[in-house]
Amino acid sequence: MLNVLKCIYIITYLFHYYLSKSLWSSKYLRGNNSWQMTDDLFFLAELAKKLNFPEGSLEFLNQIIKTNPSLEPNVQKFYIDLYFEFFRSYVNVLRKIQEKIDAQGMKLGQIKLLQTIRTRYETSFVNLHNSFIDQVKNKLLSSVSDLNIQFSYLKAIGDSYQYISGHIKGETFTKKQNEAKESYEHALKIANMEFQHSDPRYLRIVLNWAVFQYRFLKLKESPTKQLFKCYQESLNLLEKVDLEKRMEFCSIMELIKTNMSTWSTKPEELKISDGSEEESEGDEKDKISKVKKKKKKKAK
Repeated sequence: MLNVLKCIYIITYLFHYYLSKSLWSSKYLRGNNSWQMTDDLFFLAELAKKLNFPEGSLEFLNQIIKTNPSLEPNVQKFYIDLYFEFFRSYVNVLRKIQEKIDAQGMKLGQIKLLQTIRTRYETSFVNLHNSFIDQVKNKLLSSVSDLNIQFSYLKAIGDSYQYISGHIKGETFTKKQNEAKESYEHALKIANMEFQHSDPRYLRIVLNWAVFQYRFLKLKESPTKQLFKCYQESLNLLEKVDLEKRMEFCSIMELIKTNMSTWSTKPEELKISDGSEEESEGDEKDKISKVKKKKKKKAK
């Protein structure tokens, strides 16, 4: 079945490639059917991802951006999620390589080989991250005026740093840290202007900004107060959260609570909320129940 799907994908890809080089390249059709072209490319990007071909998916997304960098919210979310899947994949691979390097009984030649592989992976990781930041800052952000969409891009820049930070040094480290800091600060300003505090997006940016300050800027008092204040406020706002967003809201609250438990003892284990959390219906009921119990205890 998988081979059949791959064949369908290849045929569809070749068909699209032919059209993009011939028909869609004409000024007339590009001017009148750009939205149709975007829809077709996005369909192919989704198909490539389903077939476990993320590189192909990214290629189609890049073609969309060349045609029209003002992405629709669903395409924007897909774009950011895809890059973050790449980032998490690199982090996992590099962690496994490091575990092998640190393992006992490894010969010197084996260690050197693994170190070479690690360096290559880190270089590839940094190049991918550079491409993401460059595209977001110089193409995508400048093409939209909607503050909600700007917020998502800015938060993504900040969040992405928390994946790449352990694999960069020197001037690159400083540059990317400053980019992340500026992006988080800008995103937080938008959140304070545009979002209710019962909006999960507000909760996410407060959490991630606090973690960034604590882990990377080495600030203690300010982010600690921010996070505890946000959590206490969230307990009181739970009943005001839209029902369809309550699961997401409670998931972030649980993540805040988890972080607070390791806040001073294990800062390297602090986690951000980048939207990758997957919850089931059972998880939702459980989390909401836990939060409500916490609220009752506080009232007593």
